[in-house]
Amino acid sequence: MLIKNATICDKKGERKADVRVEEGKIKKIAAQLEPKRNEQLIVADGLYLMPGIIDIGASIGVGVQDIYKALKKLSNFAIKSGVTTVAVQPDTAINTEIGLDYFFSKSKELSLCSLTPVASATENNGCEKLNNLAIMYKNGAIGAFVPSHANSNILKRSMEYAKMYDKPLFVSCSNPHLDKGAVMHEGAISFAMGLGGFSVVSESSEMAKVVDIASYVGSKLVVKSLSSEKSVAIAKDTKKHYKNIFFDVSLHHLALFDESCRGYNSYAKNFPPLREHRDRDALVAAMMSGAIDTISSGHTPATRVAKDLSFEEASFGIESLEFFLSALYALATEKNIPLAKISELTSFNPSLILGLEGKGLIKEGYDADMFLFDANKPSNVPHERSPYLSVSLKGAVTHTFKDGEIRFVATC
Repeated sequence: MLIKNATICDKKGERKADVRVEEGKIKKIAAQLEPKRNEQLIVADGLYLMPGIIDIGASIGVGVQDIYKALKKLSNFAIKSGVTTVAVQPDTAINTEIGLDYFFSKSKELSLCSLTPVASATENNGCEKLNNLAIMYKNGAIGAFVPSHANSNILKRSMEYAKMYDKPLFVSCSNPHLDKGAVMHEGAISFAMGLGGFSVVSESSEMAKVVDIASYVGSKLVVKSLSSEKSVAIAKDTKKHYKNIFFDVSLHHLALFDESCRGYNSYAKNFPPLREHRDRDALVAAMMSGAIDTISSGHTPATRVAKDLSFEEASFGIESLEFFLSALYALATEKNIPLAKISELTSFNPSLILGLEGKGLIKEGYDADMFLFDANKPSNVPHERSPYLSVSLKGAVTHTFKDGEIRFVATC
């Protein structure tokens, strides 16, 4: 396969080149390459060629019964947005070796993008009982997840196992005792709506705790979905001292605000909650400074039955994977963020954190996991109740390649 006249864009910047793909690898990159006989040719005039996105923050939702159907939907959304690898977060808990085997068997049947599971460090993502992480890691889990409010000994032991097997431990930071009755961000809008709010100190205080324990243990830690200005301050200080502690922000907290919850719109109910403009501005600044390492989709589907309830009773979660890159490109345009920086935070850095060799760059010898992006093509349209209807999405993926094979081609 030969891709002609593309604008390559990755962590290293932008440059015009032709790219030849053979046997699932990037074989040659040059200013001018001539097609071989019978070689498949893709003309990419005016298109960006970027390394496949590695999403470390998507899930199939909470309490899912039909795993295959959920993974199929996730895969189809992923390839439409240039996502070639998903580290699937265990919102539906993955507790056992059997659960892992089932996950792998179903994901291989789909073969659209790489789906790799993050295991539950604790039984049913609880706080008191540690799962057999040694078995989970040996059977293919790419990392593990634990809530920050778990028993402190559980936290420490989870980190020790992560260090032993050189795996990342994903942690979400919140304190349920501070958040009792909370359903959205605590602020002027929650007050006006008469709803209980998640305090920013709930996130930041728990974050300080897990960072302190991880720095003591020396394990690889990924703090999931930073959402507040207060948490950014901790991240900035931590990055000065510890190279093995990473901070993630979800698309939701870069593109949406708590204003989306007005009118008791349960489709904007999310965890961590959508915050205020000053929080988003602090997150963007932290991305540019290097205090935040990755951007994830935060994709957490919930059924209409679970959403079409009163705001207090509705499920948490917002879908975003299908238009992940279009929303990020809109943000990049608005905030003058180089597209190369977006690639660094969505491809290069996640590949390092997950230990995935040969991914994250458009480079000779690397896996041909990549996509073509048209900045002028209309984006995929969110569903009619999505809070992303308020976002001016820009551009769309035209082709997605996995292991050198075309897995998605956009219709005109």
